[in-house]
Amino acid sequence: MWDIRDSAIFEGPEGAKRLSLDVHASHEALYRTIGKMISVCVVLGGVGPHFFSERLFAAVCGKPAPPLNLEEVSHTTLKAHLENIKKAEDLSEVKNKLEESVDWLSLLGLKRIVVKTMEDRDGVVELVAQQFVQGSMQVALEHRFKYGLNSLGLLEASGNHPDSF
Repeated sequence: MWDIRDSAIFEGPEGAKRLSLDVHASHEALYRTIGKMISVCVVLGGVGPHFFSERLFAAVCGKPAPPLNLEEVSHTTLKAHLENIKKAEDLSEVKNKLEESVDWLSLLGLKRIVVKTMEDRDGVVELVAQQFVQGSMQVALEHRFKYGLNSLGLLEASGNHPDSF
């Protein structure tokens, strides 16, 4: 299970790994293979994937995702932009920081952002982080990871009995 935990398809801190989006892993069907390996291990009574983050566990089990933490944004440049926006102390500074981040925001499909209050600033940071983290993980999940997990019925069982997983 350690080799699985340390594979290219997972990222994040120890004990809170999430799926990363890896084109090579997708092309080589690594998501499906690792999902199958986890399924076999769990079904045969071996060690479970106790390294999953709360977000990944919730996605696998079909539960609502926990509130997003900015630390979950793995891309250092995007994370730095979001931290700068969050640190802005007035609307003028927020708008300047958003302008500096326009290329990153447009890559995530966020072309027109209107910020009228400081609460809007916090909402934008949360929206961008959510779009990046959830979007990346959803694509990785759909690249056959769920299919691999369900090869022995594990995915369905984990949805019905998440505490057992």
